[in-house]
Amino acid sequence: MNRNKLVAITSLVLVGLLGVIVAFQQFEIASLKTQNCDLGLQLELKEQEIAHLKEEIEHLEQDYFCLNSSYFQLLTILQMLCEEEVFVLAQNSVCCEVWKGFNGDGVGESTFTDYKFKMWINDTSGGWALSKVCRGLMPHGWGLRYAPINEIELSETCFPDVKLDITLKLIDYKNYTVDNSSMNVAICFFLDGYATDYQQSCYQTEMQFFSYYGDKIQKNQTWYFQWRNDSVAQFKLADNLQKGEIKHYEISLKPYFLDMMNHYNLTKAKLKHIEIFTEAYKGYCEFEVYDCKIRIST
Repeated sequence: MNRNKLVAITSLVLVGLLGVIVAFQQFEIASLKTQNCDLGLQLELKEQEIAHLKEEIEHLEQDYFCLNSSYFQLLTILQMLCEEEVFVLAQNSVCCEVWKGFNGDGVGESTFTDYKFKMWINDTSGGWALSKVCRGLMPHGWGLRYAPINEIELSETCFPDVKLDITLKLIDYKNYTVDNSSMNVAICFFLDGYATDYQQSCYQTEMQFFSYYGDKIQKNQTWYFQWRNDSVAQFKLADNLQKGEIKHYEISLKPYFLDMMNHYNLTKAKLKHIEIFTEAYKGYCEFEVYDCKIRIST
């Protein structure tokens, strides 16, 4: 009897304990469910916040690109406004000429066709014939070509940054002698140096994009000489034209003008005439010009 009572009491105690455990577990489960709901809600809120931030970032990126684009457009406009035009090559703004040389028997052509200028010259007698496009007032009483250019002045107190942009193509050249022929493709700037009357003698700064002299191609050289009473600084560029290749040049002319003026002891000079040409002495040369712009930055 006592044994049976002990078993019964023990069973009741265990059942009570299990009930307590079950109730506690149910409470934990309920708590976990509540926490999960809170976490789920917090997670949902965070996701919404992240989505909103992503939208803000996208709007900021769009604003940045718009502002960046507007900035560069404004910068381009300001650069254009700050550039003063000196010379722009166009069909209706230059003269096309051929000079037959000292012997009068050179043959050539200077024309505008298919949106480009094409020049060629052929000299067999050694007369230094040339074909060119030009504009401005020439020295030696040779007259005005088409119209005056923007005659900018260069001096010690005011020396503008002059920029040359030009695109050319050397078509062909031929030397008719083994060691005594000359052909070149160049642009030449005629300047009044104020030291003498411009019509009596002038100063020239010549950039040669291609030069064949004597018996070979010449490049990366500077020559100074007198020519028909004019003082010339001639720069044979290192990056010269190659036959059949279109080449674009962007050149700051300021150091070349300074070099010429320093060499001939000039304190100031005024640009009067510009010509783009090919010249031949016992040889043949042909080239094309696609565009040419000369501007100064103010």
